[in-house]
Amino acid sequence: AAAPIAALAPGVHTLLVIGSDARPKEDPRKARADSLHLLVANTVTGDAAIVGFPRDSYVQVPRRGRTKINAPLHSGGPALTVATVRQLTGIPIE
Repeated sequence: AAAPIAALAPGVHTLLVIGSDARPKEDPRKARADSLHLLVANTVTGDAAIVGFPRDSYVQVPRRGRTKINAPLHSGGPALTVATVRQLTGIPIE
């Protein structure tokens, strides 16, 4: 796992954008993630970047062990998905 970043620069915000493979009438927060993108935006400079994570990547999931990065959404919702990417990258995610 990456070492945590103590703090980001003022005006820098990070968001995890999660797509879901939920079928009609299914709760998208309880399906598997079909896309994961980390968005970093600097509201001071106007710069932004986005990084995508392949959905079949195997990663360590907090309190769950090693599994595909798309599984935490199904087993623990958006909060576990964010915690997984935060642990993987060391980047604080809002």
